[in-house]
Amino acid sequence: MAEVLTRTANKYPERVAFIYMGKKITFRQLEKLVNRFTRALIDIGVIRRHCAMLLPNIPQIIIANHAAYRAGAVTAMNNPLYTERELTYQVNDSDATVLVTLDLLLPRCSRSRAKRKSRPYHLPHQRLSTLPKKQLFPC
Repeated sequence: MAEVLTRTANKYPERVAFIYMGKKITFRQLEKLVNRFTRALIDIGVIRRHCAMLLPNIPQIIIANHAAYRAGAVTAMNNPLYTERELTYQVNDSDATVLVTLDLLLPRCSRSRAKRKSRPYHLPHQRLSTLPKKQLFPC
């Protein structure tokens, strides 16, 4: 999976990989973002380990997932709507050493941290105005 993105980015660098809320991301841009996050994961020790993701359906999930694959990690996807109890169970069950999340979701992760084996790794500087809050917090 990790090599497919590199091959595609080399073959079609200017083609659009995806569009999110009107912003187009090319395969070249995606490749650069994935490489940068891969280095960050490796720097914190996520090499051939389990990595939990607590992200909504936004571009960061694509970037984080590909980066984890490149670091040789096994990913465990988690729903941002999980309760603290559900999140704690799922992350512990996955044997994740790191939980990748957004600033917006960090308080929920911190409250359940005492019961988890993983440490959170948040993706900082998210512009909250672009996140679909209605989907994250439906009530």
